[in-house]
Amino acid sequence: MSADKHWLQEDLPPNVTLGSESLIVGNKIFKRFHSELPDAITIGNASTLHQPHFALGAQAHLSIGDHCFLDSTILLGEQHIQ
Repeated sequence: MSADKHWLQEDLPPNVTLGSESLIVGNKIFKRFHSELPDAITIGNASTLHQPHFALGAQAHLSIGDHCFLDSTILLGEQHIQ
């Protein structure tokens, strides 16, 4: 079993923005990420996402606010999740 990856802004796809003091931890989290939008995922400041699964269609946008904690969450959408 491999250790969970800690994602930094430079490791993320170019259309994903991670706020300051935010953290994403997990493996294969972008396996079903297909959004082509320039701002497909925006994560606010001081948020933690542990083992999220981003299952977003080609025109999907996901926005997560500040100070959020998500654990083992599947985020599935074709348009907009806020």
